[in-house]
Amino acid sequence: MSWSDFHGRALDAVFDALNLAEIPWLVLRNHKGLPWHNASKDIDIGVEQQKLKEAEIVVEGVLKKHGFDRKETTVFQWGRCTSYFGVVDRSAVSIKIDLMDGFSWRTADLFNAGRLLQCAVPCGNFLIPSKTDDATIMWLKPLMTGGFVKQITEGISADPIGFRSNLDQLFRIDIADLAWQHLENGKYEVLTAHRGKLSQNAWTKEVKANPVKSIWNAFSYVSWELLRRSRRPRASFLAVLGPDGAGKTTFIHALRVRLAILQSKDLETIEVRHFRPHLLPNINQLLTGKPEVISKFNNPHSAPPAGKVSSFLRIGYYSLDYILGYWLKIRRLSIRGRTMIFDRYFYDFIVDPQRSRLSLPLWVVKIFLFFIPKPDLIIVLDTTSSVIYARKQELQPEEIDRQLTAYRKLADDDPIRFLCLDSAQSPEAMVDVATQEVITRLYPEI
Repeated sequence: MSWSDFHGRALDAVFDALNLAEIPWLVLRNHKGLPWHNASKDIDIGVEQQKLKEAEIVVEGVLKKHGFDRKETTVFQWGRCTSYFGVVDRSAVSIKIDLMDGFSWRTADLFNAGRLLQCAVPCGNFLIPSKTDDATIMWLKPLMTGGFVKQITEGISADPIGFRSNLDQLFRIDIADLAWQHLENGKYEVLTAHRGKLSQNAWTKEVKANPVKSIWNAFSYVSWELLRRSRRPRASFLAVLGPDGAGKTTFIHALRVRLAILQSKDLETIEVRHFRPHLLPNINQLLTGKPEVISKFNNPHSAPPAGKVSSFLRIGYYSLDYILGYWLKIRRLSIRGRTMIFDRYFYDFIVDPQRSRLSLPLWVVKIFLFFIPKPDLIIVLDTTSSVIYARKQELQPEEIDRQLTAYRKLADDDPIRFLCLDSAQSPEAMVDVATQEVITRLYPEI
């Protein structure tokens, strides 16, 4: 569910509760239409650092009453970014609210909420930054964080004296002169080339002005960053299993779109991987130099099984890819904000070893499985062999039945991690159930 009146009522109640609690706050950006319309993926609320926890308690209390009873919080040095989830009228819903003390860069507190509140202007039942402060942050934030620098000509022309004053507070006088010269003439691309100099100067000026505070900020920044990077976000590592013809490709496409909405992410950050991390090349590619051809891999039983020794070496090599690939690739991408969906996973070595030319006892493969990083949720698309065979005739009905039985056995052995869906349903109906299960299984209650 994207933004609706349901979300508007919840956010309106949050705004009222913050006002009632007498917590100074303001909406930092993308305020147009709030609370009833929201063109952004989240709501950024500026709160002074000493009030962050208090504000979070108020927000949680209100949202829980509106059905958002689960959450995922990422804590940064200067803020708490939280996605709230719930299942309302059998639909998965979410809302993302970031509470932050203005804008900082690394350890430098450049534009804190207290400073923004001094010049804030009313907008309905909430405050927003002044046009001058808003324009300053719109230019400064992407410049320093490596994003696309926005045009702010209107913000500069509305209050050139105030904008120049902001530059003088942020930078050394000669750097402020350089920035003003190009901004006044609309030459944003020239300043982008000076990104490093501007960022370093703003940081250095803040450190020199508050050396003791900056040392504490540096310690705090490193501590929070280490803590944040030590844990992969929940529901960021999923896998979809099922025989050929079960509808995995169509389902994954629909799931990807729905997860982007649910997790307040851009669609391109929901990545689909095939079978394994692919940190290591395919064995054939390793030996011959020829790239792996997925279409051949999808012709499941075309190649003869390998011998016992070769099979053992193959499963060992690919297990190494799963282990190293997770720690060096998948986990790091997830911490950076990506959600990974695997189309098939290591479990296919157990269910369909012939596909990978393995001829090993099942217990040997399960020993390797013990060391393989496991997805947060494994979705098995399950239906009758006749339905699957009607869709795709790559496997005979007897083989499809055998694989379905094997997948069900895996799900029975680990019911907390596995979810079986009837793939005779429409993809939309399956995604409805899957996203509800993602919320109730993977996100903790408030």
